[in-house]
Amino acid sequence: MSSLSLFRRILGARFDELPGVLQRFHGSTTGGKARGTFLIERGKGWLRNAVASLFGMPKAGKDVPVRLEVVVEGERERWFRHFPGQRLSSLQWAEGGLLIESFGLGCFAFELVIDGSRLRHEFRQAWFTGIPIPRSLAPSVDGWLDAGDKGWLVVVHVFFPFLGEIVHYEGWVEPE
Repeated sequence: MSSLSLFRRILGARFDELPGVLQRFHGSTTGGKARGTFLIERGKGWLRNAVASLFGMPKAGKDVPVRLEVVVEGERERWFRHFPGQRLSSLQWAEGGLLIESFGLGCFAFELVIDGSRLRHEFRQAWFTGIPIPRSLAPSVDGWLDAGDKGWLVVVHVFFPFLGEIVHYEGWVEPE
């Protein structure tokens, strides 16, 4: 196991620019847990809804409880997002200064950008079964965290080419 957390390795000296609550959570080398409540919206239409379901996206709802669990696995982190009756998991690691996140057969690369109290995940590349997908054909994820004193606002939008947004979720999360 590395003596530095995943986000500290990616951000380097910029890690110290993160708000305190994000430094504490993303600075842990032993993982972490958090809880929150989300608003989850699915894209309109049966096709967008079907694609969201196919890719394991959470069901739509207001005041949806979510539990986040981060488990460190060597140089990588496994992220579990527990929604009522559903679990969304991904694996994250550092590569070439980017955060790579895999969901099953798909992988996404993000540049982590600090902007005041906000940590943005700026989409850079997607792969399916290890094959790069041209950006014009790739699904993409737009997300950020906006830190407060005791937690952070999470905002995530998932887009598919030709379909548009298939799911959007946002809510407040506090570490346990």
